[in-house]
Amino acid sequence: MCEHENWAFIEGQKCCTDCGTYLNERVYITSYNRSFSYYRRQPIYSRQKRFYQYLIKQTDGTIGEAIEEIMLTFSRIEFFWNLKKQRERKYFFNRSVTLFFILNKLGIPTVIRTLKDPERVAHQCESMTEILKNSFPN
Repeated sequence: MCEHENWAFIEGQKCCTDCGTYLNERVYITSYNRSFSYYRRQPIYSRQKRFYQYLIKQTDGTIGEAIEEIMLTFSRIEFFWNLKKQRERKYFFNRSVTLFFILNKLGIPTVIRTLKDPERVAHQCESMTEILKNSFPN
């Protein structure tokens, strides 16, 4: 035995850090790669990540230049939509309509394909305008 009190586990054995003697205690450390649980963690859905991936795939250069402003506006829309207690929509807005709305709000001229039904596009844009008007001062 050793009279020192400072020790560490080196290669699975307890070793005194002052004199270097190995003590009789052994410990087995599992690999850092192994998980201690065998269930798979559920993925976390993020609208912002999905919308950002959608923006990256756009070929228009003006969208790439204004990506921070677009994402900031998107996060505001999503945040205040989640705060609403009573919603007329069960699901969030269509991503192409949302991008169309944000680009018009920011004054960025571009051509974006949206839904075939112009009434649905107009209704979703009106809903987003209402969310931003009632929830965020401009």
